[in-house]
Amino acid sequence: MGNQMFQYAIARIIAEKNGYKFYLPNVGEPPFPHPEDPNHHLYNYFPNLDRGEIDGGLLYQYQENPQQIFDPNIFSIPNFTRIYGYYQTEKYFDGFEDKLKEWFRLDLDDVTKGLLEKYPVEDYCYIHFRVHVFGEGQTYISLKFYLDAIEKVKEINPNIKILVITEDVDITKNVFKDVECEVISNDMMVDYNLLYYSKYCIISPSTFSWWAAWLSDKHITVAPENWIYYDKPERGCFPADVKSNKFIYV
Repeated sequence: MGNQMFQYAIARIIAEKNGYKFYLPNVGEPPFPHPEDPNHHLYNYFPNLDRGEIDGGLLYQYQENPQQIFDPNIFSIPNFTRIYGYYQTEKYFDGFEDKLKEWFRLDLDDVTKGLLEKYPVEDYCYIHFRVHVFGEGQTYISLKFYLDAIEKVKEINPNIKILVITEDVDITKNVFKDVECEVISNDMMVDYNLLYYSKYCIISPSTFSWWAAWLSDKHITVAPENWIYYDKPERGCFPADVKSNKFIYV
């Protein structure tokens, strides 16, 4: 979902800057899954999102560079261009920050509301622990990041309590076995909303939690230095320009 949010954002921003129409394929249209397997399509999670419209055939294509380095030339592409890539950087959003918040706005559901009451955002730091982050056999970044991030949050609120939000409770409890915390897992969009409404937030190298943190105002958001290469600093940051000025990195 987070990857598609970046792709939607770049397509719509280019369109608005140039007076073009934009369009993202529906479920079942290449490259998205079969209609009976809609688990990875943006419109299922943001039902009020403007889907755009097709107003002509595709004549050109534009491919993002492999390191995902910010490329301002994309705003000069001609109409009827198909865009390939991820475009994971806020540098493309300049001047569109408020519009993005409106495009990806969600109403507060009852389940999320109940959990926010159980774990008040002024008392808890919400951590997103993503078990499956990246390939090469790496399933999650090391615990050191989360411990250092917690210490950074405690500089602001020494009495903060810890709530870890994850898709795999058993693995997460094992990783955080020596950390005083609570661990929960919910429907995906409930977890997204919890991270969105949090005020103290620690995110994993995941576009899912990147967006949940970026779209809302927080006391602090802590993210891993070098993003998915946190444990391999010699490789630099990847994606190259994923860092946000709204986050603190450790």
